[in-house]
Amino acid sequence: MTFGVSGKLILNNLVMFDDQTDSEWSQAFGTALSGPLEGTELELVASRLMSWEAWKTLYPDTQVLDKRGLYRRDTYETYYTDPSAGILGRQVRDFRLPLKDLVLGVEIGTAKRAYSYDDLAETPIANDTLGGLEIVVIHEPEAGFAAAWSRLLDDEAYAIAQGPFGMNAPEVLTFEQANEAQIGDAPTVSGPVMRDRETGSIWSASTGEAISGPLRGASLIQIPTTPSFWFAWVDLFPDTTVWGE
Repeated sequence: MTFGVSGKLILNNLVMFDDQTDSEWSQAFGTALSGPLEGTELELVASRLMSWEAWKTLYPDTQVLDKRGLYRRDTYETYYTDPSAGILGRQVRDFRLPLKDLVLGVEIGTAKRAYSYDDLAETPIANDTLGGLEIVVIHEPEAGFAAAWSRLLDDEAYAIAQGPFGMNAPEVLTFEQANEAQIGDAPTVSGPVMRDRETGSIWSASTGEAISGPLRGASLIQIPTTPSFWFAWVDLFPDTTVWGE
């Protein structure tokens, strides 16, 4: 499919159209709202939002869209501090978090949860369970980066764990911040690192890869997330929970 911007909004959220059928789609839900494909759902792909400096350090050979100097300023800079809620205003008056708190929205099955960036700054590695899935949410304030990873080892990672642990290999990991003594001679990586309590392996929180220890070479599965203002997330998902409640 090839998509374009319709210029319409639903709950302050972009509505797009596809060139093939002219169906209209909700950006937030990934669902066709009207047209021949009405009811069809797109697959949400995991991505990472971070500062350009942090991304460039991780992936120095990356390509970037040429905007001919327009990266020098942010068109929406004043909107971030404006007390109003979007063009259409908020629909759900939920004051559990400030109106324009930035949250990482996570949806697993029918379960939704908002993780406030401010709260994550105080607890940058948060082990949690959502929708029956064991996850860890990490935050790197300097890079403006937050992401969610599954704590359940996939088949490949479990096979690696069975090497040193045999049949007693852990199935679910619990993460914590790693101190210098625990990191030891692990390879230097950009961004924060974390340690799992079960094996003592050291992981890059930015990429979800184990860089040293018994699980070296294993990778965590990234969970799709939605960075959003609080008012926008709760408008879309009024039944959301908030991490830390």
